[in-house]
Amino acid sequence: MNADLRRLAVTVEIHEAKVWAACFEATAAIPGNPLDAIVDRSIKPPLALLGAIDSDQFNRVVCLGLSTPATEDMVSDVVGFYQSHGQSHFRIELSPAASPPELSHWLEMVGLRSDEETTTKMWRSTEQTPLPSTKVEVRRLGGEHRDAIGELSAIAWSAWASAAPLSLWFGATVGAQSFHHYGIFDGDRLVSVGALAVAGT
Repeated sequence: MNADLRRLAVTVEIHEAKVWAACFEATAAIPGNPLDAIVDRSIKPPLALLGAIDSDQFNRVVCLGLSTPATEDMVSDVVGFYQSHGQSHFRIELSPAASPPELSHWLEMVGLRSDEETTTKMWRSTEQTPLPSTKVEVRRLGGEHRDAIGELSAIAWSAWASAAPLSLWFGATVGAQSFHHYGIFDGDRLVSVGALAVAGT
């Protein structure tokens, strides 16, 4: 990986780690914290979980070994964080730019197994994005759309059994600082949602 590409990858990962933690903080701010959202910023990257949903879809570690090289103690801290909160399902999304080279071995040494390689982030020029063939109406969404965003997102993720908690999760960041939500409408019916998280410069 050349230096420019590595720098871009690290920037994207650090941003995602910040945004991911902010999603949990917004969820924790729901009165009563019904999903038992927890964020621990005592180590880098920040660690987060939903105590009410033991799932690696939420228990994700982003940016390990990027902002600073990882250590064996960091790996132990990550595993200990989830275990101490009774979470048995979590994953560490390891970037090809993570360091040191021994990190993947350390993860295996604490009992974690490597999964298939996947691409989780992509970037491309907007010039490569085709324009829609039909007219669509895109509107900025606010707090009054929170429930509709949550319900639509839960359906989109096929989360029928856990629709209620996921509705809370997807709606938590609506109106939160740095989050901008947009919706596509078919008449007055919200049919698609997208979110943009902007932080710093």
